Amino acid sequence: MSKEKYKRIITKKELIKRIADELDMAKGLVEMVYQALEEEVFYLLLETDENDIVIKLFDGISINSTMTKEEEKVNNLTGEKIIVKPHIKVKAKITNYYKDRLNYLDLDSDLDLG
Repeated sequence: MSKEKYKRIITKKELIKRIADELDMAKGLVEMVYQALEEEVFYLLLETDENDIVIKLFDGISINSTMTKEEEKVNNLTGEKIIVKPHIKVKAKITNYYKDRLNYLDLDSDLDLG
């Protein structure tokens, strides 16, 4: 008998509520800030051109975007040559420092994450 692994998913709504509770702020205000941050990140990523963009979202977490070049590829199923248009490629990056902080944080004495 196999055990299924449980995955906890933190939603935007839950995150906003937790932040509002932690800071004793109105949920609506935190939601506005969250939405503004999300939109700003999106629009900054849209500005990707021949210059890459790196958004340092948090200490140790960033979003990197690059513009791919137009290229000719071969369709694996048909063998037909196709032109792939330039597009924005986005990756999230988490530093080893951040991962180490997660794994070696002493919750009793090192709770200050700033």
